Order: sequence, then C-alpha cells, then structure tokens
Amino acid sequence: PEMVPQEQYQTASGIKACSFLLGGLVGYTILMVFSDLHYTWLYYAYPIGMFVCAVPSLYLLDKDHPVSQKRQHENSDEESFLQSLVKAYLVPVAYRGGFPRACLAVFVFGLGTAPMFFLLLIVRDLVGITDPVVMQQHFSCGSIVFFCAAALSSCIVAIMDPKKAKQRALNAAQSSPSQASEAGAAPSPVTVATTAEILDQRGRLLVVSMLVFGAIVFLIPGLALLQERESRDHAYYTITAFFGAAFGTSFSLFQDLTWQILPQEVNFANAMGFSVMSRLLGIGLGNFLCGIFLDLSYESGPDGSVSYKPLGYVVMCTFSGLCVLCSTAIASSAIAQAKEVDEEEHFGKKAVAA
Repeated sequence: PEMVPQEQYQTASGIKACSFLLGGLVGYTILMVFSDLHYTWLYYAYPIGMFVCAVPSLYLLDKDHPVSQKRQHENSDEESFLQSLVKAYLVPVAYRGGFPRACLAVFVFGLGTAPMFFLLLIVRDLVGITDPVVMQQHFSCGSIVFFCAAALSSCIVAIMDPKKAKQRALNAAQSSPSQASEAGAAPSPVTVATTAEILDQRGRLLVVSMLVFGAIVFLIPGLALLQERESRDHAYYTITAFFGAAFGTSFSLFQDLTWQILPQEVNFANAMGFSVMSRLLGIGLGNFLCGIFLDLSYESGPDGSVSYKPLGYVVMCTFSGLCVLCSTAIASSAIAQAKEVDEEEHFGKKAVAA
C-alpha cells in the first residue's frame, strides 16, 4: 500500500489478487498439458520456476528508488534481532483501528480454505474418477475454472470502487453547475466517499462473499450423493466456478479493507508482512489439520487402490466451513471497530476546526 495513494487501494488490491490468481491459472494449464507425464516432474519444475519468477520481482523492487530510499532512512538505526522480532510480530497486534482483528480474521479464513487444495482428491473420491490421466485432466480443468472465476471476480471488485463512483458524480456536478442554475434548482451536494462509507460498502460485500464461500464448502461432500457420473461432473464444475468467484472476491476485498483500516503513521511493510504471515499460517495449519481428518477415513481396496471415505470429507468441510463463518464474524467486528475509530477522528477534526 505504500506504493500507491489511498484512493487507488481497491484498484491495486484487485490487480494484485488478479495477478496472483492468473499465475495459478498458468500453472494448472501447464499441468493439464502434461497430464500424461508422471507427476514427479513437478518436484524439479517447481523450485526452478519459483527461482526464475522471483528474480524479476526482486529486481524491480530493488530499482524502486523512492521507496527504497525511504526505507533506508527509516532503518538507519540498527536494531537487534530481538527488537526486530518484537517489531515484526508484537507491534502490529497493538495497532488501533481493527487491524489486529482483521489479521485474526485472515488467519481463521485461511484455516477454512483447505478444501480448495484437495481438489484432486475430491475428483477421485467424490466425483468418482479413478483413471490417473482423466483424473488429472478433470483436476486441472476444475482448477482453471476456479482461477478464471476468481480472477474475473477480482477484476469486477476492482471496478466497483465507491470512491470512483462518487468522484465521477462530483466531477459531473462541478462541470455543469450552470445547468442546474438555469433550471432554477440548486445543485445537489456531492461529496467524495469517506473511509467509513468505503468500509461499510466494501465490508457488506466481503461478508456476503465469505458467507457464499462457506456455504459452498459445506456443499462439497454432497457430490457423493449424486448417482450419475455426468451429474457429479456438472456439479463439480459448477461448485468450482462459484467457489473461485467467492474466493476471488473475498481475497481482493480482504487486501483492500486491511489497507484501508491501517493507521497512516504505522510501518506499512511491517504491517503487510504480519498480515501475509497470518494468512499463510492459517492456510498451512488448515491443510495440516484437514489432512489429518482425511487420513482418519483412509481405506484401501482389494485391488490395492486407496481412497478416503466421504465421511472424512464431511468432517473436513464442516471444520472448514465453521472456520469461514467464524472469520466472517471476526471480519465484521474488525470493520465495525475501524469505522468507530474513523468516525472519532472525523468528529475530532471537526471539533478542532470549530
């Protein structure tokens, strides 16, 4: 957020989320193209691709002179390792304005995203596709549908910026004040959206998208109830499309609102690092726990085949769905707290001006 002005937060968060999701789209497209190869090639391709893709980003960040000079000036005083740890992991917890709760919501939401990382097993055990090549093709196609829907929803969310809408209305009112005077009517007052209004509008959309995401998680084990293979295929792709759209909307709005509720005087890089750490910790821990839930339902067939019982997916998706619902409540409380702080500051400035 320190690289863009506040009025561009939503656009920047949408572009950032879309770029991340399009990267996943490219990866799954490659996986589908090489579905006939044994999966062990991924063990070599992943570290090589990670290094190759990281180099341009590091180079561009190093060439960002205004920001790098600012950070160099801020970090002119040397800190001990313990001071750096306190600054990285304890200071952000004390930020005012709802940021700590927002990070907690991101962490709990990460716990509930585990089902989207088990799509290959869902294709095998719930959709009922056992052929390795066909299973990998359906997994790749479903993942592509997921990421396309997520990227598209992120772009739509970026376009639906309340600040832009009010700014356009303000420009229109300022460009034609004479038209209202000629008609004998006073021009209607138009103001730019305040932070509280943005939090309110975007917060409602975030809550809805998170609830949709949680509802889809609860529905995933229902794939096993469908009798016909064709019906399970259609349901699988329908679920992945809505699953991806809800995730893309939530992912983009989480970033935007986290930036919005941060106080201006804090270290943005430190705060964003703490937020990303919360998200990744939740995702990693959620995958670990859901892997244990599935492993408890492990079964092997007489022909040597292995699978997980539908009951394991019921437990996994119930846990994940409840985590998403809890994170929705936490995110709503974080937004409410941020609105209270913003209104207090707004009234305080009015009192000082009076």
